[in-house]
Amino acid sequence: AEAVWQIESDRTNFTATVTLRYTDLEIAGLSGNESNLRVYRASSLSGPWSEHPTVLDPSANTATFTTTGF
Repeated sequence: AEAVWQIESDRTNFTATVTLRYTDLEIAGLSGNESNLRVYRASSLSGPWSEHPTVLDPSANTATFTTTGF
């Protein structure tokens, strides 16, 4: 499954912790396993994309990251 969340803000000088929830069905077709999930960021859908350090909680089906911009 391929999911894209678009989050925008006009704020500056902030830090946000974001937790994204997913279902087992959404990741059932992924190659590898759940531990390979990562969050990526780009200023537009065409990229370039950069990986955010991501904390996974497989029991809660969440991916959490901290960012200073959207």
